[in-house]
Amino acid sequence: MSSKNESIFGKEALLSTKPGKEIVKQALFKSKGYKQFDKYKKEAEAEFPKFVNRFTDDLLREIKSDSTIIETQQKFAEEIGSPDMMLDKSQLDAVKSRLENYDTLKDRVSRILNSNFVKMTFPVFSALYDASSDHFKDKQDAQLRTDIIDGHIIP
Repeated sequence: MSSKNESIFGKEALLSTKPGKEIVKQALFKSKGYKQFDKYKKEAEAEFPKFVNRFTDDLLREIKSDSTIIETQQKFAEEIGSPDMMLDKSQLDAVKSRLENYDTLKDRVSRILNSNFVKMTFPVFSALYDASSDHFKDKQDAQLRTDIIDGHIIP
């Protein structure tokens, strides 16, 4: 679950790079750094599927509530500076109808998020948030943590 390519964390793959060798060495000695790596890896494995569900649920709610799909598409095209990505107006209702099916939308979201970059960034943001909260002695707020991490992963 940590990556699209599960072998990326395999011993052979780790031993092929200098940082990977360091991780293997730390694992052998059960160092603090390895324990931290393992903690966030396991957390990401448990939390990433929940993130996919939250993202799908929120996106589905937005799709279903959008009564001006033509305007929404135009605003999106303008924002990204690519009007050639716009669908023909006659196609929009059919596309919206397909995406209003939860399973279809979840499949699309899962495919988009199924990249090594996204999956490996998830534990990094978690660790950064925790380190920042600890450093600044912020109040522990699980919902805020989730919102901030989700908000950074989605873009």
